[in-house]
Amino acid sequence: MITGLRSASLKARLEAAVAHELLLSPLLYDLQFQPLKVYLRPGDRKGPSYTHDLLATFVDGRRMLIFVRNSDSLQKPRTRRDIEAILAATPSSAADSMSIVDAGRYSRQRRENLFRLHEAIQTPDPEIDDIVLWTACNHRSLWLMRDLFPLLDLPQKTVFKSCYRLIARGALTANLDHVVAEWSRIEVAS
Repeated sequence: MITGLRSASLKARLEAAVAHELLLSPLLYDLQFQPLKVYLRPGDRKGPSYTHDLLATFVDGRRMLIFVRNSDSLQKPRTRRDIEAILAATPSSAADSMSIVDAGRYSRQRRENLFRLHEAIQTPDPEIDDIVLWTACNHRSLWLMRDLFPLLDLPQKTVFKSCYRLIARGALTANLDHVVAEWSRIEVAS
């Protein structure tokens, strides 16, 4: 029973990581969790069913159902058969496409960083972000996030949060599979 709980909890965390990554996109309009349940045998409401993980709606109107599974599961023939059955049972009006996401690319640190980036964009400060980005673009020896601190007449905490927002919007880059902190290697995105 505990194994099932851990498995369900991990699946929820992986779905949340995919959601956090989607929520960072300026192209996303809406995101729904478990938006649609489909029955794998048409007309049989008591038979096997599947609830889709996510439904992303983009600003251009496209709707995408998202199927999240770990790498090991995606390698199994049964999972491939299940995906085919799910696709067949899903009405074409439910979405324009379905994407299969390999949750194996979401390390624990990446999941935590995506959560922190999402949290950071909840308190926008475009003026500070413009100042920090301008400084990063014009500092020739930028290597670590902490290299920005002495160059700006701002509290370190303010610069740090701004770096998170700039990474979230893609203006700065950092390795999300490592802790993103003052000792992190950052670059201005090209």
